[in-house]
Amino acid sequence: MEASAELPLVQCQLVPIVIVDDHEIIRYAFSHFLAQTGTFTIVGETGSSIEAQSLIAQLRPRIAIIDISLRDGDGLELIKSVHYRFPSLLMLAYSMHDEEIYAERACRAGAKGYLMKTSPLESLETALDDLLLGKVVLGGPVRERVLARLSPGGTPDEAPLARLTDREVEVFRLIGKGTPISKIAAHLCLSVKTIETYRENLKKKLGLANAGQLNRFAVEWSLKQEKSSG
Repeated sequence: MEASAELPLVQCQLVPIVIVDDHEIIRYAFSHFLAQTGTFTIVGETGSSIEAQSLIAQLRPRIAIIDISLRDGDGLELIKSVHYRFPSLLMLAYSMHDEEIYAERACRAGAKGYLMKTSPLESLETALDDLLLGKVVLGGPVRERVLARLSPGGTPDEAPLARLTDREVEVFRLIGKGTPISKIAAHLCLSVKTIETYRENLKKKLGLANAGQLNRFAVEWSLKQEKSSG
């Protein structure tokens, strides 16, 4: 009997990923975990929004994992900017913040999914696999609602924070952290006057009478986020 010819070896190329998170331990955990999958490889990592854009332009990864809260900027704004420059890049946003608030915003900005930091590491690999299959990665409880609102003619969310712009949400979040107006301005590379204007808009949109009510509401929301993520 004639021996069957051996099948040629197939060279599997690892999927290159860039991680953007301002916590070094998170970047290390993701890198260590994904290195063991045999599918993904971390080609770059940074904790800076500014560095992230240069890194992505230089390395051209297939996927970028981006935290919503960064030390030198807003993750949503980074996602928007990167999506504009590299529309084919698959971006997975993740954060400790409320999926109900941020998942839809991240997807509208250009991300293909949103993952909570409280999720087990194993779910990260599943999420990345789903991205490569062209799926939108969202948690079960919010998936249907978010996809419905993202579809043409979808009904907008009527929750109070849903009426805010992405920038207003970021200012609101920083107020809730007790960040002084001057530091919010510096963090977002805006003037103090602009932040004060955002604060006035927040009071109007949220139906709050004064800065004290806004501060209390923002702090209560921030504490709720920390409690739910812990």
